[in-house]
Amino acid sequence: MNPPLQQNQRTLNKLLSKYTGDRTACCPSLTRIGLDTAHLLGVKVNGDGIVKLCLGIDLLPEAEALSAAEDEVAQLLGANQVQFCFKNLGLGGDIGNATELTDDISIREKQSEAVSIANEALRLIPWLLDDWAIQHGFAAVILKNSKMSASADGLTVQLPEPLRETMSHVIAQSMERFFYQRAGLEVSINIIGEEHDVANAAATMEQRMLAKVRKLQKSKAASLNEGTDFSSDAVPPWDVPLPGEEGARPAYKKQTPKYKRKTEVIYGRVNENLQPVGLSELTIETGSARFIGQVVNLETKLVSQGQKVLFKFDVFGSDGAIACRLFIKPEEAMKLEPILKEQPWCGFDGEVAYNNFDRDITATIRGIEPAEAPKSRQDNTPTADKRVELHCHTRMSSQDAMCSAKDMVNLAARFGHPAVAITDHGVVQSFPEAAETVAKIKGSGQTFKLIYGMEGYLVDDGPVCVYGCVPPPPSVDQFVALDLETTGLDPNTDRIIEVGAIRFRRGQDGNFQPDHKDIFKTFVNPQVSLNEKIQKLTGITDFDLIGAPDAFTVMQDLKAFIGADLIVGHNVLFDLNFMRHEGFRTVAENDPRIHFNPLSIDTVPLARHVLPELKRHRLNDVAKALSVPLESHHRALDDAVCAGSIFASLYR
Repeated sequence: MNPPLQQNQRTLNKLLSKYTGDRTACCPSLTRIGLDTAHLLGVKVNGDGIVKLCLGIDLLPEAEALSAAEDEVAQLLGANQVQFCFKNLGLGGDIGNATELTDDISIREKQSEAVSIANEALRLIPWLLDDWAIQHGFAAVILKNSKMSASADGLTVQLPEPLRETMSHVIAQSMERFFYQRAGLEVSINIIGEEHDVANAAATMEQRMLAKVRKLQKSKAASLNEGTDFSSDAVPPWDVPLPGEEGARPAYKKQTPKYKRKTEVIYGRVNENLQPVGLSELTIETGSARFIGQVVNLETKLVSQGQKVLFKFDVFGSDGAIACRLFIKPEEAMKLEPILKEQPWCGFDGEVAYNNFDRDITATIRGIEPAEAPKSRQDNTPTADKRVELHCHTRMSSQDAMCSAKDMVNLAARFGHPAVAITDHGVVQSFPEAAETVAKIKGSGQTFKLIYGMEGYLVDDGPVCVYGCVPPPPSVDQFVALDLETTGLDPNTDRIIEVGAIRFRRGQDGNFQPDHKDIFKTFVNPQVSLNEKIQKLTGITDFDLIGAPDAFTVMQDLKAFIGADLIVGHNVLFDLNFMRHEGFRTVAENDPRIHFNPLSIDTVPLARHVLPELKRHRLNDVAKALSVPLESHHRALDDAVCAGSIFASLYR
């Protein structure tokens, strides 16, 4: 039963009628459970297409009917999911004050109310399971097979002992949050274990261990005495005495260790049976491996309450790199750290596997041995034919390259090249370092020349207001003025919320006039909630965007509306960037994209060139200076009409 409706009170039925265009539109399941006339307290849309409807109601319907009602409303609104959030309930509506004892309410009455709230929560479990099946499937399966009971202490859930230890906190918090946010009930969730599971688990583990022992005994007997009878009367081979030693058991023969420690090993032990592999060949499935590389980025950290030292470093080579870690005693760490710094090239023996903490392939080092650095590259071309590199970039370049000017110049000199040219993109900051390096090379008696260069850029120094890949036509008889309203300024992260466009045609007097019968206007569903600033600026709310088409569909219709016409806008490149990003957000990865590359005119630089006396050239400032009407600023169609009229006025 719902509270009596007040005049102009918003209801769920009114919401559905508004956005479907049918005043009689409603879901049959809503009518059956009485939610069609529930008070609509608020609407929220998040980025995942989930619509949350906050409803005021006295009594909650049956749990099984709530999920069906949410699915029908979601289908009617075109949303991915609809979630009901109930407030102001007759039961548990103000639970925060229910724990305060007063003179008018006895403790027994309070306990009775707590039991009622717990029973109400227990009744809503099917609704919770349907909701969790989408986002928390594993927890829903666990909860569905668990025993539950209601009491004055809250809702008690019994979980098997292993699951209780690992998931009790998460399940309890999630259930309490669901009942509070979705049903308005503040109920405590108590997780307890099932005692009989401990004994069953222990018995199962004991049976498995006995089976492993029997299997090992049989395999050992078969390997030591192949063909021996292992019946109950036979004597196992390890109990048969040696000849001449009645009753004695064979002496234990120590096996040869797998690893042989060499005198030149720096740390640990190295398996010489493994052949060194290249760093590029190390994968998640490699396992034990030997490799050679240079130690870089060495870091040490005291762990295990001071009992161990963690060495973290990278092994780098000409064909790749890998992150390494080594746990070592503190007294050994003091000796090993200076050796690794003085002798960076080493051979390593370790276990290569995926590290869940670092989220990368890591080698756990078992042994380190000295290794020689690989021979450096040589240019064996005859001296008379040595080349000169005329196009080198350094790390100072504004677009590419990772080498320093010093390393690059030294490498060219070591190769025997007579000169090298530095041509960084748009900068000359590498010149001092390169000049200093050349001075040292010449000081050693070698002849070397440095060629100073730069890749520069040519830019137009005049006002640019026309953009496009094709030259503009000699005359234009019509154009499309457009404007967008968005959630922000970045097309990578923000989305379009409204599009407005209108076609201007040239009249008999040669002037352009707007054709108000040829317009394009629509809201766009951004799949995110609008912030307060955008709502105040545009007057558009989340409520207005429910049921609006998605951006990709709108871009298809807008491209068809524009056709081959010229586009005019105030700061038109801003609008084109958003249109291009939305045109590339296809449903599937390989679906055809929508390209926007029309011939465009921006009225901002045009106004700056024609009206230099204005301090600011915002849309409203230019409109005021040209006496162009602007009805509703920051609404797409009104701004588009104003921008087109500004161009027509400046064109005259």
